[in-house]
Amino acid sequence: MSKKSKAKKAKEKAKAAKRRKVTIIICLIAAVVLVLSLVLAHYAIRAIMNNKADDSETPGGVTAVDIDLTRMSATMAASTATDMLAQNPQNYLGKTVKVSGIFAPFLYEGETYYFVEIAATDECCPPIAFEIRHDGGFEGFEEGTVIEVVGVFAELPPTEPGDYFIEVMAVN
Repeated sequence: MSKKSKAKKAKEKAKAAKRRKVTIIICLIAAVVLVLSLVLAHYAIRAIMNNKADDSETPGGVTAVDIDLTRMSATMAASTATDMLAQNPQNYLGKTVKVSGIFAPFLYEGETYYFVEIAATDECCPPIAFEIRHDGGFEGFEEGTVIEVVGVFAELPPTEPGDYFIEVMAVN
């Protein structure tokens, strides 16, 4: 093997080693950011669950709201909603929740489902949607309008495991 080819091979090896180091550093930074985000979310959620809403601001005069997404920043509301719907829903079952967002009815196989969508924290992600159910229905609310609901976070019957919704007690 000539000196040129040995030097070229050594140069390529050095570049590959440098790329691996950069990749490892990026992964470590991402891991640290993720851990810090989770820790922040954990403490924020604990604080939020202990925060009670002011009765005068609650639709229908419902008292003792456990989780008020309307008082959170968009980032915190999206983080809490994700935790509620995907990561740790069991921690929220039976809690009274207050949510404000876009009213979004959805027709599926002849049945209408209703959702309140809260904006995601950035433009890359779709909105986060809570299914909402109310014995009185949602007559008079138009698709795309902003609504505020207060209700109990619940799980659908065992025939539909893993799906969660808000049983609405009051709506504005």
